[in-house]
Amino acid sequence: MNRASTTPDPASRGRRGFTLIELLTVIAIIGVLASLLVPVVSRVRAQAKQSQCASNLRQVALAMRLHAEETKTGTLPLAGADATAAGQPSWYVTTAPLLNIPEGTVGPAPRARAAGVQICPGFEPNVARATSYGVNVFMMSGSFHQWKYRLSVVPAPSRTILLGEKNGNVDQVDPRTPGGGAYPELRHADGALYAFVDGHVEYLKGQIPPEDPRWKWWP
Repeated sequence: MNRASTTPDPASRGRRGFTLIELLTVIAIIGVLASLLVPVVSRVRAQAKQSQCASNLRQVALAMRLHAEETKTGTLPLAGADATAAGQPSWYVTTAPLLNIPEGTVGPAPRARAAGVQICPGFEPNVARATSYGVNVFMMSGSFHQWKYRLSVVPAPSRTILLGEKNGNVDQVDPRTPGGGAYPELRHADGALYAFVDGHVEYLKGQIPPEDPRWKWWP
């Protein structure tokens, strides 16, 4: 009777499994690599959102300028109580057609307050119907008669803020109201993006004080 050979297969003599130490070493290396990659990926995503936000603001600013250039009065779209008093929609509604936002998308509730490029991709609303962009409060009426939406009276369009980032159910951004819905929101690495009257966009670190001439050129 032939007995099955119990001699080990020569091909398997060099094979062996991983030891516990080797497995733990591989896991540790993977953990280190992951810890290095996660912050990098997060930064890349944040930078992508900031770039898209800058593009959005640029488009909105140009739409506002186009509106002013097409109107007989040469005024920028109205906001807040000024729009209500004039019987006109807010600047979100006025600029929507120029930004390829379908008619009827934005407006009074239940419609959205803002849509499309009117919203920062990194925006997380903190109240119902909050929006991410607002017009410079100093362009509005009230006591700010030096500007009052008139594009032609701005002496330095490249140094005057038109739009800024905020988080609230209001039409404007206001540096005088810490903690309020109109206060500038620093959602991009402790800074915010601002569109200027000439249409260009800048990233500015920290808060800009109300007395800064970029908000208003008069004392």
